[in-house]
Amino acid sequence: MKKLFIYIPTYNRPHALKTQLSVLLPQVVGLPEKVRLLVSDNASNNELLVELSEKYAPHKNVQFRRNAGNIGGNANIALGFVFAQPDEFLWILSDNDIISDTAVDYLLGALDERVDFYCFVDSIKEPAEVAYAWESGWQTPMDWRMGLISDALYNISTVKDSIEEAFYYHNSSFPHLAVACAAAKRKGTVRIKLLPREKIDKDLFQSDESPTDYSLAHVCMPLL
Repeated sequence: MKKLFIYIPTYNRPHALKTQLSVLLPQVVGLPEKVRLLVSDNASNNELLVELSEKYAPHKNVQFRRNAGNIGGNANIALGFVFAQPDEFLWILSDNDIISDTAVDYLLGALDERVDFYCFVDSIKEPAEVAYAWESGWQTPMDWRMGLISDALYNISTVKDSIEEAFYYHNSSFPHLAVACAAAKRKGTVRIKLLPREKIDKDLFQSDESPTDYSLAHVCMPLL
């Protein structure tokens, strides 16, 4: 059985993170055999992680870690692939894409180890599965949303030989997409399952906390 690994890269967004975790943690703590959560803090200048680490220490499937220094948002995202295990689906979840209170159960019910990638899209109301050839172009089946970290799951057994691409292309602002593209190219045809985004996403946390910087993408996205 495949497990769900939820990885949250965060930096100086304490209010957004607390809001996300207030919805997420009740869905996770009672399912140690099916799901684990890791929050990776990029050396934020607040004490929230210490507070949370102490509060949730009894729950072995919930962990909090802190980088020694700020390694940049792209590198912190890429670490999700490093900490994932071969028997897991990786969900790199943004701290400010607040999920619904039934999202984890919904995803666990949808997991299928034969699927290479999941993508959450607005264009469907029911799950749909497609076998997609790499040569057909990457964007079409998932309405571009796979570029957003919160809207995709990665079968680690599919991408394990392509994880290094996240670091080669980390300055593209889309290191996760580099891994997906490289894995799809290796395999030739991948199985993608599209899920209705309304079943998973609840809201974007509206805040001016540490706004996302995509400036590197202007130079490096064409390379990817």
